[in-house]
Amino acid sequence: MTPSKEIFIEVQKALKPIAKLELIDLDRKQFQKGKENYPGNFTAALIKFPRIQYQSMTEQVKEGTAEIEVILYCKDGWMDQHQKTADANNGLTEIEVIDDIVEALEGLCGISFTDLEQTLEEENEISEDDLMSFRIVFSSKVYKTVNKKYTNRGLTITRN
Repeated sequence: MTPSKEIFIEVQKALKPIAKLELIDLDRKQFQKGKENYPGNFTAALIKFPRIQYQSMTEQVKEGTAEIEVILYCKDGWMDQHQKTADANNGLTEIEVIDDIVEALEGLCGISFTDLEQTLEEENEISEDDLMSFRIVFSSKVYKTVNKKYTNRGLTITRN
């Protein structure tokens, strides 16, 4: 299994217990208007891997630094907060969900990747109506083996 695939599966499993998330998926630009499968307005966490920078190590192992992004899409005016706050938390529901995501993912590790560490959190400016977007970025070291050039062979020694 590739590091990207393992990270996606583990991140998706870690985010499933967050009840406020209605969709957890790989980012395939689902929330761009004009796409035939535009899902409309609901709370979603889309996972993407904008870059993994690799360097070669010994024994055909590659070590890389991966950047993992979780893009949180929320309804604009969630709980009537955009104009006048109507919820008990002063309209901070998105911040609570961001905190839940960070808590679920910080320190998450797998077989081919080390502990995820949060490196960035920012609001995204998007043009679609009725949606807010937040970007939460994590980094991790990843490892994979490629194209084994050498194989182990047994030796047989015979005496004459």
